[in-house]
Amino acid sequence: MFPFQIRQPRYHSLIPLITLGLSCSLSSQALFADVTTGVMLNQFQSQFPTIYLPSVGEVDRRRFKLPDATSGDPSLYVKGFEFTGVSSIDIKYLHQAFSPFEERAFTPKQLLELTDLITDTYRQHDIAAMARIPPQDAKNGTIVFEIHESNFVGAILDHGFEDHFNVSLERVEAVASLPGSEGAPLILSERERQQLLTIDMHGISVSGGLQANDDGDQELELWIENSDRFSGSIDLNNQGLNGTGEEQAVLTSMLSSPFQRGGAGYLNAINSTQSQFLSMAYRGPIGLRGTTLDLQAGRLSADTDSKRHQSISYSLGVRHPLIRTLGSNLFLSGIAEQRLLEESSIINNSSLTDSDYEVNTLRLTLDGNRALHKDRLTYRLQTTLGNTDLEGSPNRGHDLANANTAGAFKTFSGFLTYRKRLADNWQVLTHLQGQMSPNNLDDSQRLIAGGSQGLRGFSADELIVDQGALVRVDIIKRLNDQWRFGGFIDWAKLERRSNNTDINGSPLESHNRISAYDWGVASSYRVHESLQFDLSVAQALSNTQGVNTEQGDLTTLLNLKWEF
Repeated sequence: MFPFQIRQPRYHSLIPLITLGLSCSLSSQALFADVTTGVMLNQFQSQFPTIYLPSVGEVDRRRFKLPDATSGDPSLYVKGFEFTGVSSIDIKYLHQAFSPFEERAFTPKQLLELTDLITDTYRQHDIAAMARIPPQDAKNGTIVFEIHESNFVGAILDHGFEDHFNVSLERVEAVASLPGSEGAPLILSERERQQLLTIDMHGISVSGGLQANDDGDQELELWIENSDRFSGSIDLNNQGLNGTGEEQAVLTSMLSSPFQRGGAGYLNAINSTQSQFLSMAYRGPIGLRGTTLDLQAGRLSADTDSKRHQSISYSLGVRHPLIRTLGSNLFLSGIAEQRLLEESSIINNSSLTDSDYEVNTLRLTLDGNRALHKDRLTYRLQTTLGNTDLEGSPNRGHDLANANTAGAFKTFSGFLTYRKRLADNWQVLTHLQGQMSPNNLDDSQRLIAGGSQGLRGFSADELIVDQGALVRVDIIKRLNDQWRFGGFIDWAKLERRSNNTDINGSPLESHNRISAYDWGVASSYRVHESLQFDLSVAQALSNTQGVNTEQGDLTTLLNLKWEF
């Protein structure tokens, strides 16, 4: 047994238990509101992101700074500077960079440091270069720098004592050496891109970077190690749907380089009291400048009160990096998906199909992240074109009468997350999310605005909407390496609608605008390097027609994560 959702007051009884050291509550299953197959599939799919973004590193935005002279060192008065070997950039950029250092005295050490200013100036133009001060007579007050614009002379791989590699070293070297052109000038972003492509090859661990040789040319030196082939996590939490049981176990796992070519296979599963969901996916390179092929299949099975739910989903797509650097990523994706959904009523031990239909979509997505010094920005913009097809259903008449929508639809959605680091181990995490649609939507395409990924003071079941916007702001304090504590506030402006009518011509669902607010506290404690416990307590601040949660209700969300 593991944690359940806690709400006060509620229309069902709460039975507090102490299990595995966690405070829990039990809710009467009979009072769970029945949910649709579309809501379940939507909720389960959203817990496993279809897009995994590579991380971004720290961005050093410091400019060149000349070190102070050491007392007692000899110095030379310099009137100006000259440069030889310049061909790939306009020499005026070097003169502009060096103009603040003219007409002053330098120690020999300071003059040597000025070679870094040349390297930095070339780097601003995405070109690699080395500089040195050749022997010269500087009595006239002019210092001459000799510049060598670096050639790229290939990739060099080194490794430990592994007997085999999950990805062939020949393939790693081929990827690292793309686009295959050796010579001057060395374009830094191209080399960085190739290094990052090798880092993205699941199944091995790659580190290293550009290194200059004795001639001033540069090689991409990489250290290769085999990484763990199978990894993942298991979560025990109370963040499931009311209608299928809030307590759930979630498996997220990855198999590195399943076909010895990089990429990864993913096996994800969710098991709750009344539902099971299994998802298998693969992302692998297709050999076109970082473009990957994405495949996914999922299956849902659930029983809620007198209903039986079945759903299968398939998706196929490609993803291409538009920007791939150490500090910024931007990807373009196109994914086609088909969702088959079925609901049946169980009457006298016999099954009667209530609805049986499919939803076909094409999603075009721009997603990325960026390092802003110590801050992080993550974002996604997505356009979905789809069709809710009721024509092939053996129970078409019932579907047409009871579906939220039918026919073509489109949505525009996205999110933006900004993590701002402050002094004394404080940080502010701001999350903006929204969806717009001119059409009524099937439950499988609606925005989930409640639960652990939305407004934490409301359940996911009651805030499934066609369009709207939500804002989450967390203020977090890192107390030590294991414990984080903070507070949050959530706000949403939402709309849930339907134009369909039942057989009597009455609207199935009234036009419903929702404003919801909550606040609360959250804590995260890492018990062990592979075991983490998260707790949040949220209080609803609003009353809204059509939403079960009332002002003052409390919700406790618990999650125990074990990483392997």
